[in-house]
Amino acid sequence: MDVRRRLGARPPAAGRVAVTVADDEFVDLLENSQQAVDVVAAFLRRAPSTRNCQIVVPELRIRPVRELASEYSDSGDIRIFWDRKWKVIEVKQKLKVNFKDRASFPFPSVYVGVEHRVVGREALAYFICSKDLRYAAVCYGDDRNKWFTEEKTVKGERMRIRAAPLDTAVFVKLQ
Repeated sequence: MDVRRRLGARPPAAGRVAVTVADDEFVDLLENSQQAVDVVAAFLRRAPSTRNCQIVVPELRIRPVRELASEYSDSGDIRIFWDRKWKVIEVKQKLKVNFKDRASFPFPSVYVGVEHRVVGREALAYFICSKDLRYAAVCYGDDRNKWFTEEKTVKGERMRIRAAPLDTAVFVKLQ
């Protein structure tokens, strides 16, 4: 389904930093990431430890204009009722590589997210999906005290990112 048809589906939510990429690029990135969210949600619904939990994928909302980006930000990719509380699971598919385990993961650490979007957020886990969406490196929020900050240049812009040591990631087969 083309997410461009879902513009302004709900009132805006408060809270996150505006995206600064071109609107077409933003929509393309969002469409690709939604597929990863759906695959991880399906995995969670099948996994023995979470199959009896309530799992919700919030409706995808796309800003009609860039100026409203902060009003259309989400409160998490997946919501799961875990340990008598609603928790957030974040899903990323920014890797342009396939991997299936620690040995085939091509980097010395696992990129969790841009620092200002990770610090202070109490996500239960971050699923970093392989390009083919068959596997994921899972970084659990309980390990956030082991994460570190790195400076990277992305598309000419300096960014501070949070990363997890590779040995703290758990690799899972999604499908």
